[in-house]
Amino acid sequence: MIRVMSEFNALEQTHKKLAKTPEISQENKEAINQFVNHHLDQDNSEPTIQKHLSSFNQIRHHLDFQLLEADQETIKTFNRKLNRDKIKKQNGKPYSEVSKIGIRKTIKQFYKSQGQSEKVEWLSVNPNSHNPKL
Repeated sequence: MIRVMSEFNALEQTHKKLAKTPEISQENKEAINQFVNHHLDQDNSEPTIQKHLSSFNQIRHHLDFQLLEADQETIKTFNRKLNRDKIKKQNGKPYSEVSKIGIRKTIKQFYKSQGQSEKVEWLSVNPNSHNPKL
């Protein structure tokens, strides 16, 4: 029981942090909130939701587009930047391949939860497959 409560507290803290982040537009904050609610409605685990929120937190400086309005080309451009290390950590270092996969999983899950799977059906989240540097 204590573990579950601490996981929920971590989820709540990350969610509050994202809500206060000025780098994320209000529209994207609302879209992320819908995404979280969708996962909670689906009874997904807090650690899974926490990972997705952490991924959004990692890329917050690079969300220069509206998530709900993005077309497939916008998402591909974002993925190219991620693949080519144009999207970096705050300390300027590139993300590890594992972190990139986590970010891709979040992006893919986000669009699937919005009923827009066709926008990301090409996006591989399998660690054994290669996401080409388009």
